[in-house]
Amino acid sequence: MFERKLAQPWVQWLAVFIFISLGFVLVENMGYTNEVDVLPLARQFADPHWMPNDWYLNQPAGYRFLFSSLVGPLIKVWGFLATSIIGRLFCYGLVAAGLVGIGRALRLSLPYLLLAIALFFYSWEDQGMTAEEWIVGGLEAKSIAYGFVLLAIAAILRRHERQAAAFLGIATSFHVLVGGWAMVSGLPLWFWHNRKSFSISRFLTVGTFFSIFSAFASPAVVKQLLTPVPESSISPSFIYVFLRLPHHLNPFAWNTVGWVRLGLFTAAFGLTVFLIVRQRNRLPEAQFQACWDLILFTGLSMVPFLIGLLVAPLDAQGKLLQYYPFRLGDVLLPLATFLLIAVSLEQQLRYWNYRAWAILGIVLLVVFTVSQTEKFVYSIEDIQGYPDTQQESDEEWRDLCGWIRRNTSKEAVFVTLPLNRNSFSWMTERAIVANYKFLPQTTQEIVEWYERVDDLTEGKLSSLATDTEKLHWTRGVSVDIRKELRSAYLNLDTTAATALMNKYQASYFLSRSGHVLNLPIAYQTHSYILYQNPQ
Repeated sequence: MFERKLAQPWVQWLAVFIFISLGFVLVENMGYTNEVDVLPLARQFADPHWMPNDWYLNQPAGYRFLFSSLVGPLIKVWGFLATSIIGRLFCYGLVAAGLVGIGRALRLSLPYLLLAIALFFYSWEDQGMTAEEWIVGGLEAKSIAYGFVLLAIAAILRRHERQAAAFLGIATSFHVLVGGWAMVSGLPLWFWHNRKSFSISRFLTVGTFFSIFSAFASPAVVKQLLTPVPESSISPSFIYVFLRLPHHLNPFAWNTVGWVRLGLFTAAFGLTVFLIVRQRNRLPEAQFQACWDLILFTGLSMVPFLIGLLVAPLDAQGKLLQYYPFRLGDVLLPLATFLLIAVSLEQQLRYWNYRAWAILGIVLLVVFTVSQTEKFVYSIEDIQGYPDTQQESDEEWRDLCGWIRRNTSKEAVFVTLPLNRNSFSWMTERAIVANYKFLPQTTQEIVEWYERVDDLTEGKLSSLATDTEKLHWTRGVSVDIRKELRSAYLNLDTTAATALMNKYQASYFLSRSGHVLNLPIAYQTHSYILYQNPQ
């Protein structure tokens, strides 16, 4: 009776949903996640009068059009925190539905599905292997897209090809690279499934489903393909890959731990494939076929990953690397490995001392659940002081931002620290010149971002760009870039600070209190000093 209850889809969905939500829903809302970037963009998209003078927030929505259209009005009504929590729960619900669909296709019982999920989400800090990719975290377009990708994989395992095409299309509409790479991985598998019954009409039907549901991505794709690269001394793709996102896109910047994980998961995946094949005669045909389809889809997702590794030494300008070839494989290989291990383990334990191993599995699940519940309780306490440490804020920072909101013009532009304190914009509701984290997505704007950050650091970014040897081949170079830019800003003199304010028509210059300039002081705290433009 109890086992039948656990086998019901809604029970499994609820269990997985709660299991995921406990660990993530109240962690760094509008903090050290991309929410601090994408949610203000969505808010500005819904209300252009919110910060009309902010250069970055008024960029075209691009591939985030659908996300901003849906989320922006919610932020306008509910605020950032409520939208973050509710939006995350929606994303986790999608992910839970996809994982349950995959688990049911693999015929995993709920305890083993939860064990696989726990190992993937909670056994190490990152969900990805090397490229710092993730499926579950903050609310952004990627979070929604991954939910639909998992639903598409579940449909593929059940051979529901139209449903899979629709889900992949929706994923692409929300995030063109997440959905696009999943489609690239799924298309060869579709041809394999239909190798004996292929027809043009069937292919066109599936293609039509994908095209209709991915329609929101089309304008961004067309613009990316047709917009000429601006004339500049530096390539936008070079900026994107080697100066801003090497931790995601440049394999030679990845740390040693990431490479070790990649090796371990590759070996574990290969071993798991061997075990599944070895157990074929014990598995029902439908279960084995679902496992094999998951193996093939995962292998196909690693093809762009492998191509990226092979091309990286030659792609000096980041022309290919800018399209995130490592993205899907980085998370799908470990996820599929854990799911297939769970299938093999559950099958094998039927022939061993099932009760003893079942007890061990339950104990592990209890440990995971208790630890995440404890984390959730602490998160509730932290969120009560919102915005607080999780939002890069403290009493002093809140005091400064509150003073700025009350005592400066809504139209004022601020020169601010280019790194850290990314919460300035949404906490003060005032425009800034630029921020290292807030990178536009179109070629012309990427070059302008580069020029603005270079101005904020008195030429330091352009100086770093000339050291191509270091940028291409140094592990952890992203950390070094941040340190040097931060130091350069704090060493600006009065002449440089004044020139910056005049160039960008800024009224104020914000820095650390130890940064002494011969300018009028508008406001000062123990750690920060706000100078006023004397002109």
